[in-house]
Order: sequence, then structure tokens, then C-alpha cells
Amino acid sequence: MKLRIKELYIIADAMITDYSSTIFDYAHLSKPIFLLQEDDKNYQNDVGFYFDIFELGDFPEVPSDERQLANQLKNIKNIQYSKLINRLMTKDKHDTSKKILKEVFS
Repeated sequence: MKLRIKELYIIADAMITDYSSTIFDYAHLSKPIFLLQEDDKNYQNDVGFYFDIFELGDFPEVPSDERQLANQLKNIKNIQYSKLINRLMTKDKHDTSKKILKEVFS
């Protein structure tokens, strides 16, 4: 059975990601997001970040290895992403598809 990513979001208790934009989709579910960025300093120097993600969400500290990540996962807490949503996703509404279809077919 193949699951779509949206279905995985719903059944998962938390997300572990690196620099992926999936953070923005998953934040709407108000479920914990853990960042595992083992090369964050290299990424910052080579590619760079658009903003400091930690200013916009209640993200746990980035673990330096899998053991620290496992400890964070054992102590999952409720995390609020309202700053992230309010700053970067103000146009992201539940009826966006309906509005697009209306514009296209009107």
C-alpha cells in the first residue's frame, strides 16, 4: 500500500526533517517538528538561510547526533507554530483551491 505524503502527515505523531519546506505544511497540524541538521554550519556557509527558523517556532534545540534526537523524541511536548504560520503563511487558507478554481472557470 502506497501512502501519499499528506496521509503520512496525518498519521505521524511528529516529523523529523532537515531543511525541507515540509516544515511549512506540517506546522499547520500543530504536531512536533524536529530538525536534524548535522551540516547546518556548512549549509549556512554554502547555501545560506532566508531567515532564522528558531525565531518563528518553538522548535527543540537541534540535536548534534541521533542519541540526542532520540531523547527529544522521548520527551515530545506540545509545540506552537503560530509565529511561523502568521509570518510566512498568511495567505495559506483552507479554501485556496476553491478560490483558484472559481477564478479559472469564471
